[in-house]
Amino acid sequence: MGRGLELPEGLDALLAERHLNTGLRAGNDPEHRRTASRTAVGTPYGHFEAGATTYNGSPTDRGQAMPQAEPGELRRNELIGVGLIVGGLAVTIGGALFSHFTSLPPVNAFNAEIYPNIPRGWLWTLIGQTVSLGGGLAMLAGITIGFLYKRPMTWARAAIGASVFTTLMIILFGIIPNQWLTLTQAVWEWTPQKIILTVPEALVLNNEVKISAAVLKDAIAGGYVVVVTGIIAVGMYQWQERSKRVETAPPPAPVSTYGRPLTKVGR
Repeated sequence: MGRGLELPEGLDALLAERHLNTGLRAGNDPEHRRTASRTAVGTPYGHFEAGATTYNGSPTDRGQAMPQAEPGELRRNELIGVGLIVGGLAVTIGGALFSHFTSLPPVNAFNAEIYPNIPRGWLWTLIGQTVSLGGGLAMLAGITIGFLYKRPMTWARAAIGASVFTTLMIILFGIIPNQWLTLTQAVWEWTPQKIILTVPEALVLNNEVKISAAVLKDAIAGGYVVVVTGIIAVGMYQWQERSKRVETAPPPAPVSTYGRPLTKVGR
């Protein structure tokens, strides 16, 4: 009710009771229990907790309940996210430029020295690539913290989250293994002809067993994929368990505009 609005005697109590009954019906309906929110209705006869069912067709209608943050926390997360995006973008560009210039040859096609003050070598190039990768991951973290974390899920946010997750998977399973294979094959020359270990014949029944650098390269790449896949699977499982704990947690006690706890008063 608006302030200063006088209603006929008993009408405000009737409206409050009607809202209360609507909320109780929504709360008893298992289809709408997860989307029922509690609203305090004050009348001259006491305070009532009235439920209001919200249905906006979002992906959380039948999904897990997620913790919601206070407006101040959302604003703080948004500022942190924007800072990570802007800073990550700058770091990504800077690392990419550093990696590019350190991988250039010391002379051009006319045998003239170019950029003499810039260091050369695979190590400097790798450092630039690592810095650029860190900036990209910071940007993904900024998008997640600023616009997805502890916010009600909508179709737009679900699309953004799917894009972030897909980009992260491309980095983890595409870019990083590709750069590793490129470094070991083109720079370090870990070929099948380069033997790094010969197993003693006494351990292999007098057979000759040699392990090449190419085998080590592929073993590291395969082990990396297995470990990252396991970490992602465990992380996703823990996140689902977290959602279940949030859903089964008791709802917070409702409070009035003045910060006092509200109780349901029978008539």
